[in-house]
Amino acid sequence: MPVIDGTNGDERRLFVGLYQLAGSTVTAANYESTLASRFAITPAAAAVVALHYPLSAYPSAPLAYAAAWTDESFSCPALTLDQSLSKYVATYAYEFNDQNAPERYLAPVGFPYGAAHESEVQYLFSLSNTAFPGTLSSAQVKLASTMKTSWTNFAKGANPSSPGGAHWSRFTPTGEQMWSLDTPPQGGDDLRHRAPVRILEPAELALQGATAPPTGHSVPPTGLIDPPVLRSPCGAG
Repeated sequence: MPVIDGTNGDERRLFVGLYQLAGSTVTAANYESTLASRFAITPAAAAVVALHYPLSAYPSAPLAYAAAWTDESFSCPALTLDQSLSKYVATYAYEFNDQNAPERYLAPVGFPYGAAHESEVQYLFSLSNTAFPGTLSSAQVKLASTMKTSWTNFAKGANPSSPGGAHWSRFTPTGEQMWSLDTPPQGGDDLRHRAPVRILEPAELALQGATAPPTGHSVPPTGLIDPPVLRSPCGAG
């Protein structure tokens, strides 16, 4: 049975926001202790993880923490699943990356929610009873149309591609083609091929004692994803 699988680029920002609204804020002072607590690792191991998600690489401590947590609990498992499934069935993989997706459920917290958990739902379904009503821009409406068409095509014919429209390449063990769902920059396509992600799962990274350059994935202005330096344990196939 064919599969379409994906996650959001900033999944855990929603949860970091929830904690912050409840009074628990990640700061530069407690960043490493928060990593240690979240991943159930020693302070020394947390320091190693922090080398790969350094505060200097992010606008704030909450965003650095959210990046590590997203990789650990969403991006890495999704990549592992795609690698496993694609050996046996047709697999189509994506990551939702609209950094300006309206946040419909939580109040502002001082950092952008980005492509947080649940933010893609409003592109596929009408949401009328959310705490914070949001309106999609014209570019986001176009992205929503592309997503709805792709999901419908997949439901009807087991392939999200559209004749004469958006073409989805399959994720394969060798190609690992994944699609970035984002609003089009400068009139470009809203469905773009992105580089394979090599995500280091923080707990395993710490156990390895790795000290290589930072490897958390990031979304540059183009919306495409930079491939990190190291191949991750979760991406080993």
